[in-house]
Amino acid sequence: MNKIEKGDTLYKLEKFKNLISHISDKFYSENIKSINGITFEFPVEIPKNTNYSLNQLYLELDFNVINDDLKYLNKLFWIYISSDKKFIKQVTLFKKILKKYNRCIGDINPLYSIEYDEDFQKFLVKKLTKSSKGKIESFENYRDLFYDKFGIDIVEYYDKYLDPYPFRKKQEEAYKANLKRNTLMKFYPYKREQFQFNIEMAEPVHRFIKRFIVSIEISPFDTNKTINRLIKSIQILINSNITDLESLNKDYKKKEWDKYTYQETFKQISSGKDILKKAFLVFEIQQFFRKTFDESVRYYNFFLLKHYYDEIYLDESNLLEMLEVEDEFTNVQGSLTLSDNTALSFIFLQGDSYKHIKKSVEVLSKELVP
Repeated sequence: MNKIEKGDTLYKLEKFKNLISHISDKFYSENIKSINGITFEFPVEIPKNTNYSLNQLYLELDFNVINDDLKYLNKLFWIYISSDKKFIKQVTLFKKILKKYNRCIGDINPLYSIEYDEDFQKFLVKKLTKSSKGKIESFENYRDLFYDKFGIDIVEYYDKYLDPYPFRKKQEEAYKANLKRNTLMKFYPYKREQFQFNIEMAEPVHRFIKRFIVSIEISPFDTNKTINRLIKSIQILINSNITDLESLNKDYKKKEWDKYTYQETFKQISSGKDILKKAFLVFEIQQFFRKTFDESVRYYNFFLLKHYYDEIYLDESNLLEMLEVEDEFTNVQGSLTLSDNTALSFIFLQGDSYKHIKKSVEVLSKELVP
């Protein structure tokens, strides 16, 4: 298979024709009769399975629409989770058990969700024990295992997607409105420690994000006075322990996998949204092909060319327009690039972007591979 590194000047005709013929059958590669020199500014390699394609949901994800760091990161996690076959299998099983319970026993108590419905929990454990290889001893055990495996709380998943009672949503909206009215501008983060009291996500919050969030539970019936008192007491607690927090951060620097390393890696989110998107795409390629990071990067560049075949340029000329009609091209030369219309760009095997993507993929491997 073709393997081309950044900076390669390609002189072998058949090697170039082989590459573009794998990118798209719309390229009439036989039109090229000879090449004088074609430069690649990116590393690329043709994988054995060229039917694989980049996840379109990543490509369509636009930070300008979401406009929130945490929501953007959570969405990236959910794009991955939603395509995870093991997750789909477990959720499908959970839904079947839920449906059978509703049909045989009755509806889940609408006031308490599944978190406090002991009848459903016993029913769930009984059914799961029969179908699972290892014994599920309790609902808490099942909930913990699900969370450890996928980074998602099954109770939160049920409340977001499966709760059949729309009036509970109305109760939640009233709660949120009262909460917002009582807490507006009453809580402030301290220095770089990002403390937040409320996160609204379209999907359940992934474990990676939850690990760095301090949540404050406030009753919607609390008055401004009681909320102010609560917030002040928490701020005093933070201030009194900030020295300990700083010393912990120093300790974190000495370890490879810890909270500090994760924070340092993903603090790039505010300035490198495309870096995170590329990291998830490379991670998925790495998982699918079982290749090294650098090999996965070369595959990523290939599939990027394959996805945007109509946006490939050879210097000033659109490659598809050149090769979609019968003609003869001799002494072809130029630098192969993508137009600025594409949502993503190539990854090079050097530079800061490469380092950030590589580190992010390492973190994702720890977070998403059980």
